[in-house]
Amino acid sequence: MTHNSHPEVHGHRGCRGLLPENTIPAFTKATELGVDYLELDVVISGDGQVVVSHEPWMSHQICLRPNGDSIAEAEERSLNLYQMTAQEIQAFDCGSLEQADFPDQEQVKTYKPILRDVVEMADEHALLSGVPAPGYSIEIKSDPEFYGTHQPTPAEFVRIVLEAIDSLGLADRCILQSFDPAVLEVVHAERPDITVALLEGEPQASLLRTRHLQPLVRIAGCQGRGEAAREERGGGGVDRERARGHPGGDEIGRGRHHQRLPRPRAAGLGRGRLAQQVLDRPLQLIQVVIPCRWVRSGPFGEQTDAPRTRPRFVDGQ
Repeated sequence: MTHNSHPEVHGHRGCRGLLPENTIPAFTKATELGVDYLELDVVISGDGQVVVSHEPWMSHQICLRPNGDSIAEAEERSLNLYQMTAQEIQAFDCGSLEQADFPDQEQVKTYKPILRDVVEMADEHALLSGVPAPGYSIEIKSDPEFYGTHQPTPAEFVRIVLEAIDSLGLADRCILQSFDPAVLEVVHAERPDITVALLEGEPQASLLRTRHLQPLVRIAGCQGRGEAAREERGGGGVDRERARGHPGGDEIGRGRHHQRLPRPRAAGLGRGRLAQQVLDRPLQLIQVVIPCRWVRSGPFGEQTDAPRTRPRFVDGQ
């Protein structure tokens, strides 16, 4: 996949600031907006389908029962997607509940799709709309706590996902990411040609307050929290070195930032790719790209002021 000279824009769970997360309507809208990647989460159903969902259960915050009844928080984990067929999963309404965190989100009665349906829709929509087909940033939702109960083991999980990716021809335009290193180790061993990203959680967000990151936060015009990722393609196994920072973007859209750092030359890995913004409201990012002065930090926190052409983002909505 050809990469842009500007940071890649990833539509977070489609564009959940505008439409229900991880649903066909959200991914359709993100494709229309021209995101570089559709970011989505996948779990496995009881009949072995790759289902697009942030949790391996029916969240009480976004889903209703097939009869329209609400789901109590205490019972949501019993509505285990790993014990349901894809058809049973799609009987639940996961788009009609209002989301306080996203007041502009339009409520649409919709369901959790399978990965194939998302890809086929987005690629066809891009073709008919005359925009480039998006890439796919796929988070494998894996947690050792749920091995065998709410998800397969890492080896089986990866096998199912890779079969789906290969059947859809996505290997050269996808990123597989996870918080579970065991999953990425399997991906890398089986398919070193596929880009992987190790995600890090909230503790890393505190790095935004360090002096190293403030120049980057100011230049990007955004503040807030996020998650870090370390990306590798080919060679040497999964690199667990943590990214140094990731302005999450509360001002330009809630989301997370994956900082792809230069990889160690000693490992023969070449250099990393440009940083990417992962946004719930991607239109706020895809507006104006103008030259600006990009302040970089050295390995010990020293600052180097390097004139470059880098994007500056304004809210066009």
